[in-house]
Amino acid sequence: MKKTLLFGLMAMAGVVAQAQEYAYTTYAKVKVVGQELVQNGDFSDPDAYSNWTDADGISSVDPASWAFIEAAGPSGEHVMQSGGTTTEGALVQAVSVEPGKYIVSFLLNVSAGTNSAQAVFFNTDGSPSYVDGNRAIIAIKNWNATDWITVADTVTVEEDGFVVFNLSKFGADAMVTNFSVKQVEMVFDTRKLERFAEYANAVIG
Repeated sequence: MKKTLLFGLMAMAGVVAQAQEYAYTTYAKVKVVGQELVQNGDFSDPDAYSNWTDADGISSVDPASWAFIEAAGPSGEHVMQSGGTTTEGALVQAVSVEPGKYIVSFLLNVSAGTNSAQAVFFNTDGSPSYVDGNRAIIAIKNWNATDWITVADTVTVEEDGFVVFNLSKFGADAMVTNFSVKQVEMVFDTRKLERFAEYANAVIG
């Protein structure tokens, strides 16, 4: 009887998951309630660099700093590949947002073993440069992963403004794709229920 109840709960959770789009960060599960706000976040437009700029927010992206590579992502996505830490160019997009809660994410591969740094932040003017007073969403950080990873976090926006992606001086051959900003609602994290179910089933036998 106890087993039947636990499996029933898990089945119900699975039905709900199929009907809604959910996303995860390290610490939270969210339900997606808004459309994708990043333009050309997977570089699939005919002009792969459209909607992206260099560090000044105006100039075109320098291919020597970020080279377009077809179908090199984990699921065949197009990617941008870094030319290395000595290049001066950046990969920048300012995404307009209204008050609400959002999940901000992208895919990163630094399997060449070189550290990479990125900045994702909120401001009210869309400026591409991080300055004091901006709100960091995903702070500048050194990554040294061995495969594709999802970099994601949630942010609560209290006024009209911009989520800004600004990626520069990545290690040579680091790759990025699937940039995303979507409005979300917080929901119960079913991963806790799944862990409890696994434990309970093990105890019950």
